[in-house]
Amino acid sequence: MKINSAGFLSFILLIASLAAAQIPCGPTIIPSATLFVNWPQIGYDAAHTGCNPYESILRPTTVPSLTLKWALDAGSEAIVSSPVIANGIAYFGSSNHNLVAVDVATGALLWQYQMPNQLWHSPAVANGIVYMGAADIDGQNFYAFNASTGTLLWTQQVGGGPTTSPVVVNGVVYVAGYGDVHALDAATGKILWNNYSSVVDSELVVANGLVYFGGNTGLYALDAATGTLKWTYPTGSAVWSPVEANNVLYFASDVLYAVKADTGALVWKETVGAGVAPLAIARGVLYAGGSDIYENDDNFYGLNAATGDILWKYPTGNVRTLAAVANGVVYVGANFSYLYALNASNGLYLWSYAAGEYLRGGPLVANGTLYVGSWDNASHLFAFHLPGQ
Repeated sequence: MKINSAGFLSFILLIASLAAAQIPCGPTIIPSATLFVNWPQIGYDAAHTGCNPYESILRPTTVPSLTLKWALDAGSEAIVSSPVIANGIAYFGSSNHNLVAVDVATGALLWQYQMPNQLWHSPAVANGIVYMGAADIDGQNFYAFNASTGTLLWTQQVGGGPTTSPVVVNGVVYVAGYGDVHALDAATGKILWNNYSSVVDSELVVANGLVYFGGNTGLYALDAATGTLKWTYPTGSAVWSPVEANNVLYFASDVLYAVKADTGALVWKETVGAGVAPLAIARGVLYAGGSDIYENDDNFYGLNAATGDILWKYPTGNVRTLAAVANGVVYVGANFSYLYALNASNGLYLWSYAAGEYLRGGPLVANGTLYVGSWDNASHLFAFHLPGQ
């Protein structure tokens, strides 16, 4: 039988592309030498996968050699939320009301902006602008700053919050308050729509043209363009930690759920452990751990994302941060002050660091460096790298 080589090659490439499309944060993409890879918002992307596909330096064979690069002494600036990184600058909000910008190469302070209240959520960076919400004395305001200089560009008053980290998608900033979800024009701050739906108990996830969030009795999906309610999934209790991949939404409530992201139809639900919540997803594995709400599970899990079955678990102690996945390694903060790196495929121990300070914001990894912030009387933003890097 004669095979048309060109046609056969096209067929193989098609199959490969379809397979890759089914693997969220699949094979590592090696960036060009001039590309600085960003981690621009909480959870890396708008779907909150927590996975950086560009990391090529840190991997299971090199991570055991991680060493401290620098530690920014934040003093009383307790870093409650996950930091974000864009174009060589790390940004974080503090309990002492400051939005802080730091040089990732040295840990040197670049600028900070005093806000009217504590900053409990992560900022987001897009197109040279940093977005951050704060509960002001005279209202609930959302802010936009020049990312390089910290110059205030605009503010917008929003109701009921802000109580989530902003998510930026296609020139629109999405942020929520206690009972409102807002869409703002990213360039001007103009309110595009508001929707009062429910008490918002989770961060926002934006994917498939929808905005997802957990309320006090279920999961909600709004049209991202109009704010119209599209569907709900009732759980009867609060929902937190939604993560989306391959048109499936994973979240925690009374148990761990997976539902179709376009319709809300149930895919599976699984009782893994009380209070276990999804934290990241990569290559068909859902990473989950004990949440801040229920603290009686001492394991970090790798679950089959298609079925909810446990693939492995590691006794980290109570998990208190989001997780980050990159190049075959998963990072998570647990047992209050320990940062762990585990093999993402089998959960085997690779490395850990005893910070001696309470880790609350999630770790992130980019350009061969691992970052995490602490929340204590003497707080730090830690950066780890390989010796000689």
